[in-house]
Amino acid sequence: MPIKYLIKYLQKTVRLDILDEHLSKPLVRVLDIGCGNHSALIMKQYYPKCEYYGLDKDKNDFKSMSGFYEIDLNEEPEKTDLLPNNFSIVSL
Repeated sequence: MPIKYLIKYLQKTVRLDILDEHLSKPLVRVLDIGCGNHSALIMKQYYPKCEYYGLDKDKNDFKSMSGFYEIDLNEEPEKTDLLPNNFSIVSL
């Protein structure tokens, strides 16, 4: 196994391993609540065909996302009522 594939495998988070069966399906829409730490970039690296939407109080990794919802859940939890309800996976 070439070293680059080994490194890529070792960088994959446990969360993605757990969700692998679902994320590998076509037309998967993911809502990541608290989408910091380059989550969008990492998710799209392993699952480039998924639609990734982030929800956070600050924009982070915006270019890797299909959409972004800027909501501070501590200040404006009622704004979550405006979100579409057609996500395949909601990640916290």
